[in-house]
Amino acid sequence: MITYKKTQPPPGKEEDMKREFHSLANLFPLLEGERLRELCEDVRENGLIEPIWLYEGKILDGRNRYRACQIEEVEPRFREFDPKACGDDPLAFVTSLNLKRRHLNSSQRAMVASKIANLDKGANQHTGEGTSIEGSSKLLNVGKASVERARSVRKHAVPEVVAEVEAGTMSVNAADKLSKQSPDVQRDIARTPPKQRKEKMSASGVFTQEFVDRHAKERGWMFKFEKGLIAIHDMPVSPQEYIDAMPDYMAPPIEEHLEAAVAFLTEFSELWNKRKSDDDKTIDGSAACLNRAE
Repeated sequence: MITYKKTQPPPGKEEDMKREFHSLANLFPLLEGERLRELCEDVRENGLIEPIWLYEGKILDGRNRYRACQIEEVEPRFREFDPKACGDDPLAFVTSLNLKRRHLNSSQRAMVASKIANLDKGANQHTGEGTSIEGSSKLLNVGKASVERARSVRKHAVPEVVAEVEAGTMSVNAADKLSKQSPDVQRDIARTPPKQRKEKMSASGVFTQEFVDRHAKERGWMFKFEKGLIAIHDMPVSPQEYIDAMPDYMAPPIEEHLEAAVAFLTEFSELWNKRKSDDDKTIDGSAACLNRAE
């Protein structure tokens, strides 16, 4: 457990050591455990590289840097959110920074999007998208169905389950199914090590056999596709060398499967590039303002 040192702020800096977190910053989970320890070590060794962003007198981005400064007795530095330099939407700004530097999985992004969709009117006066599931799902680059499930998890699951999804150790799909169980069952499974959860959830009736079978089948597809891509990537010869060395008897089966494989890969590549493009559009707006990792 990380404990805060008792620090005396420099004269005139008392306010800097007791800054509040902005509600938009609190949409994203805080670092805990090893990740926070690593950040503290970095701040202790290198000082605070990226200043902390303020908006309306509160911390908009940099809560973890701020905490690390408090723990390591390093004086924090601040800069104000500037609409001219970073766009006029603080929600899009803080979202893009977090997506740029954090490896949030789709379930974590869905949980953030569900918070944005639940913002009270006026909580983010700079955007109309932040109060709808469609807008928040687009902002976080996650499906609307996932945001709906995340909203249901927030409403029906116990805090321990919500915390596991936000930490990235439980999927929003699993949490949604688990939220229909009793609070005691939910807490018991949330406290179970992640690698043992699936078996325990199946034994508790949270996962039906159909769900388990479908999940295994989908994972099988993914591994099969990945294995095929790796095999092609690792080919030791060029396509021309392969064709030159190919015996005539292998031509018919190659021809039979080649057209379907090329069509599949072409469509997959187009969809994949579109997904990457959507990711880039989400995060590019604030890339110029980003320096430090947390």
